[in-house]
Amino acid sequence: MLTGWLAEYGVPVLVVRGFGSQSDVDVVRERTSRDREAHLAYVGDFDCSGSDIERDWVERTGCWSRVTRVLLTYDQVLEHELPPTPGTR
Repeated sequence: MLTGWLAEYGVPVLVVRGFGSQSDVDVVRERTSRDREAHLAYVGDFDCSGSDIERDWVERTGCWSRVTRVLLTYDQVLEHELPPTPGTR
């Protein structure tokens, strides 16, 4: 759904499920311009693997001027006193 909304504004979207492949990393590096800032809006799960996927992606691509996590953050969980997901701690 994000892809459709953002396409009309010329915003590129790459959907990666899990850890991105090296070919995905190479494409992102090629398509980001070194003379313009590149901003990453990371949409991922609020769990340990989601955080690690974000860290890994940012580290491997190494081209972002700014990274923003979209959706749920740890601070929001605390602020809104959200309960844990059943079966997790």
